[in-house]
Amino acid sequence: MYFSDRIEELRKDIIEAIRQLLDAHGLKEITFTDNEEDPVWIIWFDDNGEPYECYVTGIEVADKHITVLATIKDSMEEVFCQSPFELGASNIDWLNQMYEAVRLQLENTKGNS
Repeated sequence: MYFSDRIEELRKDIIEAIRQLLDAHGLKEITFTDNEEDPVWIIWFDDNGEPYECYVTGIEVADKHITVLATIKDSMEEVFCQSPFELGASNIDWLNQMYEAVRLQLENTKGNS
């Protein structure tokens, strides 16, 4: 069995769901305000291929891709990664966690306004 087509379709569906959530609130980007509790963790790779554990601080959506903004755990350096080229913005499990984080933050914001 080949799963690559199904995985790519799921990746696109999750990114589209994030886009729709943001669009429904008139947004193209979101910053996570409560990262202390349970942040979404990703692995970001520098230009030399060195991996760094990062927590997601925001998401920006464009027509065909998503940009994930993150902070490196150890150095607190801010970095970003873009789909479909970088793992931090294309891993379907992490994207699903980002979708849930966006949904929860927007629900909490709506309830508090």
